[in-house]
Amino acid sequence: METSWAEICNWKYGTAAHSEVAISQVHYIRAQQMNHCDEYVEMANPGSAWIDLSGWCIKGAISQHFEFHSGAVLRPQGMVWVCANFHSPQTGGFSFNSHHALWRY
Repeated sequence: METSWAEICNWKYGTAAHSEVAISQVHYIRAQQMNHCDEYVEMANPGSAWIDLSGWCIKGAISQHFEFHSGAVLRPQGMVWVCANFHSPQTGGFSFNSHHALWRY
């Protein structure tokens, strides 16, 4: 099965305008009960430069807030997930630590 995706957002910023970050996937659920990694945002770096994500924020619908820690990076051609309530080293290990759905449908 071939994977497909559509770019949702793209940022080009400041002196590093050659760098870009794409929100390549947002996975949400309709239920309020969380289990495993039911909701996540996938951020991708289609460029060739490392991107410092320190201080970047993602907000959920019910005042949930995630901020990347100092030193968080997105490697060239890489991706990370920021999950609702799951930590996975394979996807970056980032989590909101929320037991509630992050986005409303």
